[in-house]
Amino acid sequence: MCRVHAPRTCSIPVRLVGDRIGSNRKVTTMATGTSHSNFVRDTKRAVTRRVRELREQEQSALEEYAAALIGVQMAAHALTLARQRCEQAKQAARKAGNPAALIRATERMVNDQLSNAPDSSPSDDSHTGDSDALAVAEEGRHGDGEDGR
Repeated sequence: MCRVHAPRTCSIPVRLVGDRIGSNRKVTTMATGTSHSNFVRDTKRAVTRRVRELREQEQSALEEYAAALIGVQMAAHALTLARQRCEQAKQAARKAGNPAALIRATERMVNDQLSNAPDSSPSDDSHTGDSDALAVAEEGRHGDGEDGR
């Protein structure tokens, strides 16, 4: 037999049941032959599998973080673009002859409508008192409240 597959022995002082105190015996520490090789192989496989699983979990968590970070960055970019479009539309509304009071009343109406929504979605069609502010601002556009025709 080769040295790898030979039974391993050691001469550690061991007291077995029924032995006299201080007797030295050679004790076999591992199973012999191919069962030892199988044990080592199976142990290596189990450890390698667990390490691989840990790496997969780490990789998966890192990929999820990267996806979330990309989503945040894309949302920030979309918000910047939306603000630019809003500012351009506001300038176009001013150039079209809408007074600043009407534009401000429209901003207040939109902000109040969105803040009063229970689920913070703009789909709620309920009206608030800001429609009165919009009417007042519209009247101010025509001067003294008359139709101006």
